[in-house]
Amino acid sequence: MMYVKHIVLIFSFLSIFINNLCCNDDTPIAVITKVKGSSVVIRRNSKIKPQPAAPIFVNDKILTFSSSYVELIFDVGITLRIEENTVFEVKTFFGESRYRKQRVNIGVKINSGSTLVDTKLLEDIYELGSFVMVTPSAVACVRGTVFYLRVDDAQTTDVAVFDGELDCYTGVAEEDIEKIFFADEEDVGFYEIRKKVSVTKDKQVTVSSDFTISAVTDLSFDMIEFKKSVVENFIKQSKKNRENLDKWKKERVQWFRKQKEEFKNEAYKYKKQFIEEFGIENKKYKK
Repeated sequence: MMYVKHIVLIFSFLSIFINNLCCNDDTPIAVITKVKGSSVVIRRNSKIKPQPAAPIFVNDKILTFSSSYVELIFDVGITLRIEENTVFEVKTFFGESRYRKQRVNIGVKINSGSTLVDTKLLEDIYELGSFVMVTPSAVACVRGTVFYLRVDDAQTTDVAVFDGELDCYTGVAEEDIEKIFFADEEDVGFYEIRKKVSVTKDKQVTVSSDFTISAVTDLSFDMIEFKKSVVENFIKQSKKNRENLDKWKKERVQWFRKQKEEFKNEAYKYKKQFIEEFGIENKKYKK
């Protein structure tokens, strides 16, 4: 019957939608804690509106627009603030048992825009193997660092460190960057071009699109002001979010339930409208 076919399509769409709320293994790795302005999460072929308590999965792409930002916390405690006009993607999240702790390796990619990162972990449970941020012209390899990374329209990468230290490499990363995130430091095949500079607290460096790397300098006036107006508050809020991470995880579960229930109710409403419009007993639609 024709009406049956339409109902099947409705519930097939429901299944696809619910599936798109999740990643391939249905395991969230982070949760959104704050949203300002206009942004979107691209998951598979679906666009999802970022909301506090919404989950983030491997291969999610987050797009922010003018005068907006998205803050999130990974399940291991690392926090990020994805600034306006940014294309940000989670590429890998990899854990392995190491003595009494879980060693964590995370890889993200920024094609444009900027992100503020605090790589502090839940230290009683996890230790950081590597946090790698890939851009069109550079790769930042981080351990225990608060830093800011920006990619401009010319694909120049600016890196500023507010606490700790990171290594910045120049070069074109392979397309399948999962294969290179955890390579040994001596693996010279890591990039087509491989140059390295270490950036310490309150220092910054610039890598141009032709892989020219500047001298490491003190923080610019703009970065000093950014540290005062944004970074210090971000670090304080990150600490609070780590302390309340179990609460955020519970709210993420509730977010899932709410989204699925709302969509089911919407699907049932359309089903009811369809039956009322065409009528189950209408012989014209029984064959």
